[in-house]
Amino acid sequence: MEKEQIKNLVTHLTGQMTDSGCSPQQQQLLEKVTMHMHDWDDPEPVDPDMKEVLETLVADVEVSHPKSATVIHEILDALANMGI
Repeated sequence: MEKEQIKNLVTHLTGQMTDSGCSPQQQQLLEKVTMHMHDWDDPEPVDPDMKEVLETLVADVEVSHPKSATVIHEILDALANMGI
């Protein structure tokens, strides 16, 4: 359940950030998050890991995109529930 929830939240986040306009740095971070949305049975892509990318992104968007920051926190919570 959490895997599907995370995929849905990442899709929602990407659409929300794209619609509201994001900086080139934020776009790069979103691309890194999307890169981590691989087959869950495959090895994790190279550093930084998804959690680090999300923490960097949330720090960057909390003021300018508060709704997106909320979605990022939901993703981080779901990852924590999975033990990641």
